[in-house]
Amino acid sequence: MVSCSFLMLLLVSAFLIPDTRTSIVTLCIVAAYTFLFHAYQLRRSMSWVYTSFVFIGIASFFFIQIIFFVPLIWVSMSFFLLTLNWRSFFASILGLLTPYWLSLGVFFFSDATDKMLDHITSIAYFQPLPDYWNYDIHHYVAFGFILLLMIIGIIHFTRNSYLDKIRTRMFFNTFILMSTACVALIVLQPIHFYPLMGILIVNVSPLIAHYITLTHTRLTNISFFIIIAISISIIAFNLWSRLLTFL
Repeated sequence: MVSCSFLMLLLVSAFLIPDTRTSIVTLCIVAAYTFLFHAYQLRRSMSWVYTSFVFIGIASFFFIQIIFFVPLIWVSMSFFLLTLNWRSFFASILGLLTPYWLSLGVFFFSDATDKMLDHITSIAYFQPLPDYWNYDIHHYVAFGFILLLMIIGIIHFTRNSYLDKIRTRMFFNTFILMSTACVALIVLQPIHFYPLMGILIVNVSPLIAHYITLTHTRLTNISFFIIIAISISIIAFNLWSRLLTFL
């Protein structure tokens, strides 16, 4: 169901698919989570943490603002995954720097070190708030729908988390933390809407999948069909608008 939810949300946000940067960042986040969750409660988790942060470092080549999420991942490692110690902390730093260390020689010999420095320092640029949400209706609809699903998933998980295993709770607390931060950053810096939407989809997919799979009341069964109907409607709206533009 997580995979199906991910594909559904990706189709709802079909405008993200042609964007290569967003696709790479999204795949890197999936890979980073895959390795990071293997480190759950491991005292010697350095290799898993290192590999996870290597993918975050790769993603930062295309979206440097992903570094803002690194402190949140440390918080998750400390309170949820219970794997943060001084060894795993330095492993995360080393993993984050590894892609830059490996590419430094290429930038140096091609006399393009200024480009790398400009890319790194661009993390300090913030879009002025008056230049706000310069997007079309497709972006508003997709973001609003995914935000609604995130809220539904968080409320359901909060009310029923006692039924899950402790390991599952810790993973989902990570998703909640990251998705909430992602929404906040989208609202404050909509200039980064595309890659942040990719990260948001990765984090919301397990939340709504948990809701769809584990709820069986009459109301939640009705809500499932409503979610499917809205998703199909948004996908059809996106395709129809593209078709009219093409014609």
